Amino acid sequence: MLAEERKLWQREKHQLQLKNIELENQIDMKKNELEHCCKELQHMNEREESEQKKAENLIALAEKRKRENEKLHSEIIELKDQLQAKQAVNEDFEAQKNVKALEQMLKEKEQELTDLSEFYNALIFKERSNNDELQGARKELIDQHLKRELLTF
Repeated sequence: MLAEERKLWQREKHQLQLKNIELENQIDMKKNELEHCCKELQHMNEREESEQKKAENLIALAEKRKRENEKLHSEIIELKDQLQAKQAVNEDFEAQKNVKALEQMLKEKEQELTDLSEFYNALIFKERSNNDELQGARKELIDQHLKRELLTF
């Protein structure tokens, strides 16, 4: 009787040891999975910081372009004033040549202003689009991570 109980006890002990090993393996797998998710989340955060820096740089560039636009606009106004003054004062041939040159410069400056405005608007749109895309990807990754965590418990 004791021998049978001892064998039964030995068998149960062996089964518990096997179950323990299996549980330890599962714990190790979960730890590895969690470490992988943490690394992935860290990489996402690093990418987000990088994108944020890029966005800040784009905003700074856009602000610089805006200041340049304002400067060009001031120059345009100044050129218009100069043009009007020259038209009023000079009626001779040389004056008309200068007026045409100023008109050409004025058209070029207006075109530069238009181009810079379009560029500025494109930069703002791109920055917003990139930021929205990054935020969506980050939210999706966090949601997936949370779902996995909820499913494991």
